Amino acid sequence: MEASVHPTIRIERVGSTLHVSAQFTAPVDEATAQQRLHEFLQRVGFTYDSQASRWTRGSLLGNLTSLQPRALKAAVETRLTPASGATTVDLNLSVSLFGQVLTDAQVEAFEAELREAARYVCEGQADLDQLSRRYAAMKSLLMFAAALSLAISIAVIVGLVIVMRPLLVELGVSRSGRIFFNGVLGGAIAGVLMFILMKRMLRSPR
Repeated sequence: MEASVHPTIRIERVGSTLHVSAQFTAPVDEATAQQRLHEFLQRVGFTYDSQASRWTRGSLLGNLTSLQPRALKAAVETRLTPASGATTVDLNLSVSLFGQVLTDAQVEAFEAELREAARYVCEGQADLDQLSRRYAAMKSLLMFAAALSLAISIAVIVGLVIVMRPLLVELGVSRSGRIFFNGVLGGAIAGVLMFILMKRMLRSPR
């Protein structure tokens, strides 16, 4: 179900951080807007950090160890401005890309989250199931990409080891040196394949 509100969305990448901002005017008073916004953020996994005056989710450890997009270190800053029976809401979502490959599907997922936040504040309802399905599908594709890149890497590495071993032995490279060389080569191949597969599999049609 599409949201009937149309927030203004801005997307910008600065270094290793993705910034997604949304601005919209809700036909409710400030107290109602704030209550609904807090309810929505809690339902999608954010917790309020009173010291930083913002909402946070995930961690840098999640960036490195999890294939769940909601595990990425993220923060939301909010600003509500009352205006004659309505409330203007500004949301600024910052997502750390440390250790991550940014894809179209990820950007669209975070954008969809802010659109549903706008809908919830304006109408008191949002399609949270649709957001969950979107993230679950992304996680499945990431797991498949990781498994496929590993399988291809193993096959390529085995072939290279068979081909390169006689040459390395002839060059006088020790056994430990050959193991180190194969490990570095294998890691590089797996990383490149993972990057390519993720970019291709999570590229959303435009």
